[in-house]
Amino acid sequence: MKVHVGADVDSGAVHSVEITAANEADINVLPKLLRAEDEVIFGDAGYTSDEYKRGSRQLGIRWLCKTNASPDRISRRARRNVTGSISQSGHGWNMYSG
Repeated sequence: MKVHVGADVDSGAVHSVEITAANEADINVLPKLLRAEDEVIFGDAGYTSDEYKRGSRQLGIRWLCKTNASPDRISRRARRNVTGSISQSGHGWNMYSG
């Protein structure tokens, strides 16, 4: 079993919770976690999707989900092309957008 949580970035208040089987892909639940007023999406590699990334950008939503590749596997050239990065304190996640 997995618990997926949608939370407000400013207040930290939880606004949506979805529970799925452990074998269900995380990306399948993403639409249920989003609200019309959301401006940014954070997530681990389970939420990686080029289709959703393009769609969020078209809607003006910042996509800050971890890429599938670990930082050690990203080529030098790709690192130079990363447009932004953020570390979320306390979680140890390095999130990349590109």
